[in-house]
Amino acid sequence: MLVLSVRLFGDEDPPTERRYFLRDARCIREIADAQIANTRIDSELPGDGTLRMPGSPWGDCERQGYPARARRTEVTVRIDDDGTVRSAVRRRVPGHWSCEDLAACPFVDVIDRDGPRRVGEILRHVRERPETRVLPLEAHGGTRARALRVRLSEEKPETTYLDAVALVVDGVRVDPRACESAAPPAYCVADGAYFVLREGEHLDLDFDVPPGGPATLEAHGYYRPHPLE
Repeated sequence: MLVLSVRLFGDEDPPTERRYFLRDARCIREIADAQIANTRIDSELPGDGTLRMPGSPWGDCERQGYPARARRTEVTVRIDDDGTVRSAVRRRVPGHWSCEDLAACPFVDVIDRDGPRRVGEILRHVRERPETRVLPLEAHGGTRARALRVRLSEEKPETTYLDAVALVVDGVRVDPRACESAAPPAYCVADGAYFVLREGEHLDLDFDVPPGGPATLEAHGYYRPHPLE
């Protein structure tokens, strides 16, 4: 059996994983991918001649097509007394992963009198090169003008570079209130001057939303994962 520890760069920028491969006479095939960076997952030796390795959230979500909730899996490898790997079987085990929580930050919350309510994430899959992404905030519109506070939170080991952010209601762009000041923040205009949001930081944005259809958050920018230490 071969063991490879790597940093995987894909759509979801997963952390370091320890990947296990089984070699036989015909090919080399991957059998497990235990995440070892953010959530410690260790292999188990139950004493019955097997090695049990839980799957990672990234691997299980990818294999199952990124549903909202993916079933957890476990790989059991049978090993002979001389150390020869005889078989590897993946099976489902109790529990689920939340695949929606694996995507790139920043996360987006709508804040009202009941506190923050998470609605998703923005700039998903936008790594290193700036692009525009949208996120619906409300399922229905309002008949009266209203105030809306939105929080962008960078909660993962990465830095977000926000070039512009606004709401869109019935095709009309609504800038944050702070953009009306004499010295507007960098996130008001998509001009290549970035507002930087570092890990552990958040940005609260207040909007005056006009009557009309549902509000959608639009952001232009990108994020950059932190290098491994």
